[in-house]
Amino acid sequence: MPAQQLRITVAGREHAMDAGTTAGEALNNISNVTGGAAASPGHSVIAARVNGELRDLAAPLADGDTVAPVELGSADGRTIMRHSTAHVMAQDDVSKGAVSFRYRSGAQRNGIPVEEAVAEIVGAVAQRIQV
Repeated sequence: MPAQQLRITVAGREHAMDAGTTAGEALNNISNVTGGAAASPGHSVIAARVNGELRDLAAPLADGDTVAPVELGSADGRTIMRHSTAHVMAQDDVSKGAVSFRYRSGAQRNGIPVEEAVAEIVGAVAQRIQV
């Protein structure tokens, strides 16, 4: 029995894909077939825009979805990369028993031992309450 087929649209053209296809697989398959129509040549794709919303490349597609690549060099791509990098840095903090946080002023503290961070945050909150 053949797998269920999805109809998705990429770059204004409709394509048939197997059910369970992810956004990344679809963009990669279409790029391989069309010679790069899914993304600009030489540009890395970091995410997908599915029906106008940002999605991970591992997101499964549904019948009728419209998919566009989000290139690393785009504004959205850079935002995603910064966000992902922050998670990697935070994981390093966790493994060391430390945390990172940012004040409303924009000042950021990275790799602070948890006890020190709690004391600093409590002190900042207390100052704000007294003002």
